[in-house]
Amino acid sequence: MKYMHQAVGSVRVRARRAAAAVRKWWRAHRDRITAESGYAEALAAVVLAAAQMATDSYRVRYLTHELVGAYVSVLRALSPSYRWRAD
Repeated sequence: MKYMHQAVGSVRVRARRAAAAVRKWWRAHRDRITAESGYAEALAAVVLAAAQMATDSYRVRYLTHELVGAYVSVLRALSPSYRWRAD
């Protein structure tokens, strides 16, 4: 029983560390999306390339393009540090 208690404790510690690492990565990703337009464009290009490798359907690629654009727009809209620029 003692071993099980130690194993559960170890799993909890690792889960907390993993969650902290994911939160740190997410915040950095979110900050880069809102601060660097080049990062957002690169993310979109990678996602679209992956979609193109996965399917030849124009509709799926178009939908993927629109979803990535919406994702970036939502992140920017929710970020208090992002200032909308008229391009």
